[in-house]
Amino acid sequence: AAVALDRAQHLAAGALRERLSAWRGGVLNAGAVALVADGRLDDARALLELAQDGSSGATKASLTANLQNVRLRLADDALERKDWSGAIAQLDAAARVGAPASDYAAQRARANAELAALEGDASRCSTEPPGARTTAPAAAQAASMCFATLSKARREAGAIDEALQLARRALTLAPREDGAQSAVFFALVEKIKRAREADHCDLVETLVREARPFEGALHGQPWQHEEIIGGCLAHAGEMAFKVRDWGTAAALLRRAATHLPNDTAVRTNLARVDANRALEHAKGGACDQARPLAHRAA
Repeated sequence: AAVALDRAQHLAAGALRERLSAWRGGVLNAGAVALVADGRLDDARALLELAQDGSSGATKASLTANLQNVRLRLADDALERKDWSGAIAQLDAAARVGAPASDYAAQRARANAELAALEGDASRCSTEPPGARTTAPAAAQAASMCFATLSKARREAGAIDEALQLARRALTLAPREDGAQSAVFFALVEKIKRAREADHCDLVETLVREARPFEGALHGQPWQHEEIIGGCLAHAGEMAFKVRDWGTAAALLRRAATHLPNDTAVRTNLARVDANRALEHAKGGACDQARPLAHRAA
């Protein structure tokens, strides 16, 4: 039918030619709709592109709108297959046929973010689609998603400092975005683990304070931040005890007790520190110094 109408259109003139052109476009459009229903999106795209040649007015506008939708559907399919480059190619094609940036900004942001993570390239996080007129808030949100996704990839690769830096950039761009807050929280959690393993308890305490506003990333699960800080201080106190540094051990364990007031082990270790300090004073004949420590230990 389309071939016959195409031949007729080229033979006709004036108003008849316009009617035949609209008829041909309508036939091809109906075919494209049927192909979309069958899931044959790429065939529908080819048919709609063919239909645009020679079409005009309302017919061409309808064909163009359908072509935009098919391109966006093809981009969705590419995203499901994790074909990030393919998705961006389809979105760029949709932009070239007039799809507004608001229709594909979220898809492009996701594809771009995943590519940035794969390539480890933060420069992708500020790219714009060809000819796009993205609003400043939308552009900031897209860049934030990109930095957050890249942060997760770097965190999983063990580059914690870089992951935290990227997460903070994401948060600066879109402070209320869940993805940015989550990226900051989990990067901080990993950094806290490393600081705790090294008994850098002051750093642990600082990082925990920074992470607490973003606990929502755990979706209601409790985060035992007091136990994290107290556990670090208690362990550092035990290490000081082993080298008989009683003053440092006492100071650290007292700080641990403020975070873990009901922890029996911390109270016991504090008593052990006082008892050992009392013994050292007693051996040196400093009974007045030993006595209050011994009472406190008891």
